Amino acid sequence: MRPLTGIQQAEKDGNPQTTADPNWTPLLNTPSSPAYVSGHSTFAGAADAVLTAFFGNNVSFTAVADPSVNLPPRNLKSFTEAAEEAGMSRVYGGAHWHSDNRDGLKAGRNLGKYVVDNF
Repeated sequence: MRPLTGIQQAEKDGNPQTTADPNWTPLLNTPSSPAYVSGHSTFAGAADAVLTAFFGNNVSFTAVADPSVNLPPRNLKSFTEAAEEAGMSRVYGGAHWHSDNRDGLKAGRNLGKYVVDNF
């Protein structure tokens, strides 16, 4: 279940203390794919594992967002920091739950490590 459904229909969780917010909307469009696990987090975790294996995790770089969103550049200290931010962007945008991000990062990092170790 995506945050859109979970928040708008929260009263259906069986807990009388839960309050739904039927007017809540996410900042990002809600994807049609399942919420668990986050694809962005999985890809970011895999990239983190592979790039860190080759270049180390003390590599500073600047990431620039799509110019249409008018955000300042992000100065990042490592591939791990970039992966964490990429995953959290989906949580902050309302497309994923924290568990979707956390487990996606873990799965991606495991996959990336497997690739590095076996190819």
